[in-house]
Amino acid sequence: MSRLRAWLAVGAVAILAVPVATSTSLASWRDAEWAHAAPVGTTSLKCGTDTGFSTTSAGRQVSGTLLGTDLDTVAAVNGVRDAIDGALTETYSPAQNAHDLDPGSTTTFTRATSLNVGILPAPLATVSLPTIQAAVPDFAVGTLSQYSQVTPKGLATGATGAVTNQSGIATIGEYGASTPPRTGSLTLNGVLGSAITSNLTNAALDIGAVSALSRVDGCDVLREATWDVPAASTAVARDYDIAGLDLTLTAPVLSGLVGQVDTSVTQLQAKLNGLQASLSSGITGVLNQLHLDLGVLSVSTAGSGVSVTNIPQVAPAVSALLAGFSDADGIVTLSPRDGLIRVNLARLLNGANGLNDLAPNTQFLLTPAVLTNIGTRVTNLVTAWRTQVISALTTVAGLPRVKIDVSAEVKATVAGIPPLIPDVVIKVADVKINLDANLGALHTSGTSLLNAGVSVTIVDLGILTPVLGALLTPVLALLNPLVGTLRNVIKAVVDDVFAVVTTLDGVLAAGVPVVANAVAAVFGALAPIFSLYVNVQPDRPNAPPVSPFIHATSTATAEYKVTALRIGLLDALLPTSVNLGTASAGPISLP
Repeated sequence: MSRLRAWLAVGAVAILAVPVATSTSLASWRDAEWAHAAPVGTTSLKCGTDTGFSTTSAGRQVSGTLLGTDLDTVAAVNGVRDAIDGALTETYSPAQNAHDLDPGSTTTFTRATSLNVGILPAPLATVSLPTIQAAVPDFAVGTLSQYSQVTPKGLATGATGAVTNQSGIATIGEYGASTPPRTGSLTLNGVLGSAITSNLTNAALDIGAVSALSRVDGCDVLREATWDVPAASTAVARDYDIAGLDLTLTAPVLSGLVGQVDTSVTQLQAKLNGLQASLSSGITGVLNQLHLDLGVLSVSTAGSGVSVTNIPQVAPAVSALLAGFSDADGIVTLSPRDGLIRVNLARLLNGANGLNDLAPNTQFLLTPAVLTNIGTRVTNLVTAWRTQVISALTTVAGLPRVKIDVSAEVKATVAGIPPLIPDVVIKVADVKINLDANLGALHTSGTSLLNAGVSVTIVDLGILTPVLGALLTPVLALLNPLVGTLRNVIKAVVDDVFAVVTTLDGVLAAGVPVVANAVAAVFGALAPIFSLYVNVQPDRPNAPPVSPFIHATSTATAEYKVTALRIGLLDALLPTSVNLGTASAGPISLP
């Protein structure tokens, strides 16, 4: 079967284009593409010339049963159907809204409707259907079109989608669209039972724009059936396109983790902003304590002191990760800030090819292998997200440049014997702190940088040592551990910054299985009730149950129908078997 359509994906949207015609009418088609010369010895049917065929076609975007409601009872989603008999009497539906695109013509009869479904009646209030806002020539601005064309020469075309004959390929912008087609949405909460919890509050199938086309040259088909003249490969042509199919989960447990990240970002920023003050306070506090402990020591300091520069803004380091994060092949996408987990079912079920160009009546189920696949993917992705958030925060926390240039003399006052011998002040130690490193290096180096940069040297008092022995004993008891105390104070301030990140990592690690289990519960509940058929052609093998079509007779072709997507949910209270994007051409009867 040759391909009749040109497709163009605009963003995530697929739009159907039909063959170019010279007429400015959306309805016109070139008969030459479908006319075939009569074989030698056969003049019973001259396809492209003979008229008088009774012809039928239809296009409908959505039909079937949706959450227990027969959509045939919902007027807002009715399709379009057009038919003529041999006397050129036209019958069509819906009677009021099937726009005539070939008024006054006796060679081509075309009807079309637009579909712009608003709020549906109960119990379908949680459902939205695909729509398109596009100004298509010869069409009211507006919507997803449903199209039906018949001719007395036995040509029938049914289509649904954005249809145009102006350029051969339709683009949204070409016809002044204000917005691209948006997806439809089907909320699944009612069939998921206990899988819907406070951790995961909503699950919905998001359905991209769906198009379908069925085209039949009834004359060619009937000539083969009646006179065994082989029909052209293009005599029956059916095609479809599905822009996408996602399962979107609303997961407060995921957005709750973002709240934890936000809190940690605020805490980390405050600690970085106050780092210089914290280091200065810690070092000064240790040195001042020497005097308080003995009362005979004094400390005089010199040097440039403590300086912290290159303090970053923390929030931008993780803002992109909090907005969106996908796995390598785009099957699972997290939108943590919004608390959304989006699973691309088209890719999950059929790889990079998605749901297009599949054989007729292809079925997909949520098999154990699929469930294992999605479980592994979600766990790995949330874990990778956690890892990257922690890595980003660790990196940004390590950026500040810390410079400490402090030298101090520690002196002891030896009491004299007034008024004969005054008090004597003797230097007993030199303290030096000389550090110049990024905060990250100070953290990851352990104590090596601190050991090299912090020193306390006890002054050798020589012959005075025996004389001052009683005084020096308590002094040395304080000075000997002073170097370790200073190093520990600096290390504690540095580690306190990174403790914010470590604490957050523990929270996120605990959240990973909670998120994964919530997703697994949804898929586990869907698995026994979910069925998906693509490229449904009822007259072909392996068609899904309840796929009616009109069979061929001795004087008429069959109805050639194609449905792009059929979604089934075998729920006792809210059964769903919804067809999205259905086009049919035929039956077509002999004159």
